[in-house]
Amino acid sequence: MSRVPIGVGPESAQSLQVEYVAELKGHADRVWCVAWSPTAEVLASSSGDHTVKLWSVSDAGWRCIATLDGENTRTVRHVSWSPTGEYLAAASFDGTATVWRRTSESAYEFEVEGSLYGHESEVKCVEWLTDTTLATCSRDHTVWVWDRVEEGEYECGGVLTGHSQDVKHCTWCVPAEGRPILVSCGYDDTVRVWSDDSHQRDDWHCIQTIGQHEGTVWAAAFQEPAAEEGSPAGRFPLMATCSDDKTVKFWRWEETKQFSCVATLSGASERSLYDVTWAPRGAPVIATASGDNSIVLASLWEDQEGAHVRVERQVMEAHESDVNGVSFSHFGSLEEKGVLLASGGDDGRVKLWRVKYD
Repeated sequence: MSRVPIGVGPESAQSLQVEYVAELKGHADRVWCVAWSPTAEVLASSSGDHTVKLWSVSDAGWRCIATLDGENTRTVRHVSWSPTGEYLAAASFDGTATVWRRTSESAYEFEVEGSLYGHESEVKCVEWLTDTTLATCSRDHTVWVWDRVEEGEYECGGVLTGHSQDVKHCTWCVPAEGRPILVSCGYDDTVRVWSDDSHQRDDWHCIQTIGQHEGTVWAAAFQEPAAEEGSPAGRFPLMATCSDDKTVKFWRWEETKQFSCVATLSGASERSLYDVTWAPRGAPVIATASGDNSIVLASLWEDQEGAHVRVERQVMEAHESDVNGVSFSHFGSLEEKGVLLASGGDDGRVKLWRVKYD
């Protein structure tokens, strides 16, 4: 399996620039999560006000184009788009996850398609693998895999146990070859890697437990595949994880079918790091959401001495209080007009930033 190239060194790299674009107002409580549609420049945000809002830009500027509400009775902690953009899933502190289906090709109108019941406590995250398979994780220490068996009906395809405390986040990796893997992380300071490589339903099992962080692991994110033609196939993308220990660690999948840590970003934040996101098109650039109200952008490169990471830009006081979530748009490139970065915070605001090389 090909090793993932990480980027060029600082002597030849361009510097990153961050430009404020807009502030989106409308939520009545803190914003927990922001997520860009994979098929259009439409942003979803979830909040303590029990809603999910969708945002888009027109000649008049950025505006809210839809509010999904009435289904969750407590905070909506996380929101996720399916790969085609036809479905949205929302994870709530009321112990459920709600699946919304898009009903119009010309507008972003959604209706409830189904609800996922089974967790014994708050659902902290929901993430799609395909339009018919998704995962949820919860304060009840478990991760569930769900399959759509028919329209509006979902069946549990596996309950993953092993975490000893609150599971904060889960995410999928789909390599160019091989079976998908599921990664979860949480309050027990670990990252767990799950596989169903027996090809049998209900046979998900933990193939690695990563314990190198020294605090709650809040999120994990996989780098998007490189956009260049002829890029090596069969590669696992790099993984980044962020933690209460104020670090971001970067992981590479080895031939041993285990992740190994190749670089650590530390000292860039004064408080916990709650979220991490990769720039699109395989760019070796990440952004973080911090409890010190800032956003940090960092780049990676590799030379004969190994992998390295450095801070490129820090947006101080990006929000008036904790920054809870960050998300890079899937459209654009850092080399041309730039890429939109969304952030959400305890101040109830969603903010947009344009990130590009100068």
